[in-house]
Amino acid sequence: MGPSQEILEQIKSQISAFDTKAEILLVVSGIVFGSAQAFVPQCLEALKATQSSSSLSLAFYIIYGFFLFSGTMAVFFPVLSVFPRKPKKGEARESPLYYLTICKMDIDSLSKKLADEKVLTLETARQIKINSGICSTKHRLVVSSIISLFVMGAFFITMCVLSIFVI
Repeated sequence: MGPSQEILEQIKSQISAFDTKAEILLVVSGIVFGSAQAFVPQCLEALKATQSSSSLSLAFYIIYGFFLFSGTMAVFFPVLSVFPRKPKKGEARESPLYYLTICKMDIDSLSKKLADEKVLTLETARQIKINSGICSTKHRLVVSSIISLFVMGAFFITMCVLSIFVI
């Protein structure tokens, strides 16, 4: 395996690692959402029934709104990270390294491209560039998801504390 193939494999490995992290973040976000649903309905009913102070009610509704927004972002970013993307229009080309074009190529055309070392080296370089862009996007989305999850957790804790005063 040449150096360019090693670089390509390292980038593919990093992409896989980001996908795994995104999946874990999605599960954790679901657990926090589910935990909130255990007590938020009780809090909302208690706020209606006891006619709690308007500032406490307002604070709870605002925190709950921010919780829902940050939770939506905490779910949205990892889903975007693992969602498969096709090449943008105009980028489609016959590459002996890209599965969507390989499946459309006839055997003779694929064999010729794989046998031509110059074409293969150029295609490997293109694939490294493309995969680096994918990896960079996944990194940005996973970091955004982590930040959103921390914000969501802070609002969850704040709702728990407020619920002590409501229930």
